[in-house]
Amino acid sequence: MDTGPLISYIEEHPAYLPKIKPFFEAAARGDFRIVTSFITLVEVLIHPLREGRPELAGGVP
Repeated sequence: MDTGPLISYIEEHPAYLPKIKPFFEAAARGDFRIVTSFITLVEVLIHPLREGRPELAGGVP
């Protein structure tokens, strides 16, 4: 999985959420597994830190 959809889902982006939410709901039900890389994890965590929202990165100050 690429980083963009994951970030849009986490941030509940109003333009993309209606399109990607069913995908994540299906994954949560166990319909399939999502595979991504360590790079995606780093990208997902760095974005909120740059935006001044450490609570989205797990409370990192």
